[in-house]
Amino acid sequence: MARPRTSIDWKIVSENLRADCSTVGIASIFGIGADTLYTRCVEDNGIPWTEYAQKERASGEDLLRMVQYQQALGGSVPLLIWLGKQRLNQSEKQKTELQVSPVECENIDIVIERMGGVKAAREILAGAIGNW
Repeated sequence: MARPRTSIDWKIVSENLRADCSTVGIASIFGIGADTLYTRCVEDNGIPWTEYAQKERASGEDLLRMVQYQQALGGSVPLLIWLGKQRLNQSEKQKTELQVSPVECENIDIVIERMGGVKAAREILAGAIGNW
């Protein structure tokens, strides 16, 4: 005698796929094996399991993106920062300390002296940076 045909609620399957649940886990909800789920997907939906699952998982990812985007626009600072880094290639600039050797310090002193002292050197450098 053949085993009774298990009823599969494809809405539940789709919801679990959108949540990125595994095929084995989804099959276990209905008390069937993964192979049965593969076969029944073709029978009930007319497409292979891989195609069905890929479409539903992509839908879940898009839903998450939309919620993140809406939360960011709603004022979620962490999401605004994260999305800026991910989508806009924004990054936080790290402050770096200038490392100068004693020999370089002596040379800097000589250069400043030749420029007419610290005040004159600042004015020259400010003009150079402003014209850059």
